[in-house]
Order: sequence, then C-alpha cells, then structure tokens
Amino acid sequence: MACGDDDAEDGEAVLLPPASVTSPTTAPPTTAALPDIEAPAPDAGACEDVSASTDGSGLEVTLGTEDQLVPGAIDWPLSVRNVGDEPVTLVYPTGQDGDVAIRQEGEDVYRWSAGQAFTEALRCQVLEPGARYSFTLEGGRITLAEGAYEVVATLAADPSPDEVVRPVQIVEE
Repeated sequence: MACGDDDAEDGEAVLLPPASVTSPTTAPPTTAALPDIEAPAPDAGACEDVSASTDGSGLEVTLGTEDQLVPGAIDWPLSVRNVGDEPVTLVYPTGQDGDVAIRQEGEDVYRWSAGQAFTEALRCQVLEPGARYSFTLEGGRITLAEGAYEVVATLAADPSPDEVVRPVQIVEE
C-alpha cells in the first residue's frame, strides 16, 4: 500500500512509511490504520481554538489548553482533522508531529521543541474525510513570569493549515 491508497475505512487515519524506507526489524512495517482518537476534553475555563487551512487542503488544527497557565509542567493537546471531501496525505519530515511556542510582544519566549531531538525519518499519514489525528506534546515546562502572552501551535507536516494563535495569561498559583 502506498500513501494515498483508499484502503482505510472512513474516519481512520493511516500512517505509512514511504516505499523507499525499510523496517529495521525482520517484520514488514505496519500499515494498520491509526484509531480515531479524540483530544482530551478541555477542563472548565479551557479554550479550544481552531485554525482552518487557507491552502485548500481541507485540514484544521485544534489546540485544547487553558486560558490561564501556571508555571511548571505542561502538556499540549493538539489534533488535526480532515474537514474536506477528499483524503489528505500528510508528509512529516521527522518524528515531530507539531510544535507550540509562547510569544510575548512577537518574540518567542518558550518553544516546546527547543532542545529536543527527533528522528529524521520521512513518514506519511493519510487522513480520510472526517478523520481526526490527536496527539499530545508532552514534557513541556514553563518558567515564565506572570503576564500576557500568546500561544502559537503548528502541525509539523506538509500540507499544514495556518498556525493556531490565541492569547493566554501566565499566573502564579
């Protein structure tokens, strides 16, 4: 099966390696469809912002996080959904699914991926119409002072819809 084949059932995302990639194991690479996993439900006071594609790919990215953040450990729930009528093949150049930055006055003051290493393996993911792929960027740590910031979330695939940008307050406990 190659990227873009129609073997996935409706509502399923399929993650496939490119045909030129071989598995380091003795078994062939898996072509099983990814389950349609919903992003965690936001808590009270949480906000879910959506960015719809402007390039006509039919994708939207969702960021579910609080309007107010407390310094310390944080996870970033993200999802991408195919809202179009045709399957969309996402191509990821690395093992990174997405990224989140926090900006103040237009300058990055936090980036989830800073200092992390990702596999450099090209991978494809086919999102059928209506399918959603949800993931969480785990292990973030915020050490910012109280104040007004904006959170910027992006998908690390091509095609990728516009970034999700929303205001957030950093508050002390």
